[in-house]
Amino acid sequence: MTGSSVIEAASDLRIPVIDLGPYLAGEPVALERTAEALGAASEEIGFYFIANHGVPQALVDRVFAEAERFHTLPI
Repeated sequence: MTGSSVIEAASDLRIPVIDLGPYLAGEPVALERTAEALGAASEEIGFYFIANHGVPQALVDRVFAEAERFHTLPI
């Protein structure tokens, strides 16, 4: 995956997927391509997914678990 791609949701909402891999690998012009993709996703949709970010999966899983725990707390 280079630059960005798109995941289509059931409601035809297109959620951009921004791939940080080329930038983190130091590929030429990757910073500019990534910035353009982030800007477009922010302006057009308001949110996006990040791929190849380098955050360990165990940490991602813990963050999701804590978010779920928080959102199931009583008001």
